[in-house]
Amino acid sequence: MASRMIALAFGIACIAWMPVLPPVLGLALLCAVLCFGRQHKVIALALCLTLGMAYGAGYGQYRLERLPAPELEGKDLRVRGRIASLPEYSPADGGRYRFDFSVDAWIPNSQLTTPQSRNLRLSYRPHNHLSGQSPLTLKAGQQWELTVRIKRPRSYANPGTFDYAAWLVGRGSDASGYIRHARLIRDSTPGLRAGIVLNLRQ
Repeated sequence: MASRMIALAFGIACIAWMPVLPPVLGLALLCAVLCFGRQHKVIALALCLTLGMAYGAGYGQYRLERLPAPELEGKDLRVRGRIASLPEYSPADGGRYRFDFSVDAWIPNSQLTTPQSRNLRLSYRPHNHLSGQSPLTLKAGQQWELTVRIKRPRSYANPGTFDYAAWLVGRGSDASGYIRHARLIRDSTPGLRAGIVLNLRQ
């Protein structure tokens, strides 16, 4: 049983190391080659290996479909959803909040394709006035209608630096971006953890 689980995990890891996702048909052919003329134990390991690769390829394709199209980058998009994490404040560069935003619905734009992204990593700078709005008070659980600009996960080109794109994908974020305009739909009462964090910040 342990050897089969190792083969399954190794198959998933193989997909993570590949620069492109392999086709499912190719995985089926690989399984047939590995199983041809082998004993029952070898066949079981080969099946587990291929199953792991198929799972990794399927999940990778699922994640690719949720990335925003390149032509949507730099465009104003409207979205409804809720703040899904405690906003993190960084004082660098004049101060900035970062938080996870769970998308309930994208508001269609007849000139743009509606994104499939469901989890966004957004930022907000309080010193940047949003169309004359007063600074926003961001809390976990709030529901907002936002105008945002988003982009696909990407990292710095310099080798040895932090892989921001891999970090975003690993935590389930489909895109990053920033707020252009905001309208609060429903406020929330901070939970125990959120209340402690807010008091410590104050």
